[in-house]
Amino acid sequence: MNWHLLTGITAGLIQLYAIIPYVKSILKRETKPNIISWTLWTLIQLVAIWIQASSSSGFSWSVILLIAMTFNTSFVVILCLMGYGSKEFGWIEKSCLAIALIAIAFFAFTKNGPIALAFDITADFIAAIPTIIKTWRNPRSEAYGPWLIITVAAALAVFSNETFTAENLSFPIYLTCVNALIAGIAYFGRNKPKPLI
Repeated sequence: MNWHLLTGITAGLIQLYAIIPYVKSILKRETKPNIISWTLWTLIQLVAIWIQASSSSGFSWSVILLIAMTFNTSFVVILCLMGYGSKEFGWIEKSCLAIALIAIAFFAFTKNGPIALAFDITADFIAAIPTIIKTWRNPRSEAYGPWLIITVAAALAVFSNETFTAENLSFPIYLTCVNALIAGIAYFGRNKPKPLI
């Protein structure tokens, strides 16, 4: 079996596994995901799959990670709709929605994958800002384990590529970094000393 395919499948399976502890945390009401952020992440990942699948530089097995991730984010959205999430729709969420729609429109009309992907990654990072801020303020509001698992899956997706192009590498590299950041804040924030005053 092709080791790139095997690495892509492994990344997808690890990504699918990551949802299990996260859902447990949601059901225990320890984590309260924002429905807008998770809906946007689902939309953003669909755009990334579209860009990667129609890339002129060739198919990449890292798309397996994006498909698994889209399944997971869709599942979290369903839980949010069932009352397990928050529905805040502030300026950050509105900005992210606008940038995601620009990415979709830009790619639909120009077929310029790298530029559309840059918009997509920007939108994803803007969608992550509320989670990053929330985790910084209250590290226990996010379970660090699932974020660490997703980091490992994204890193494996980078290595599943057979063709090293911006379309194939950008999103998995970005996902590795942003998920590691959230996992690190959640983990190390729990152990930071309390202020003396």
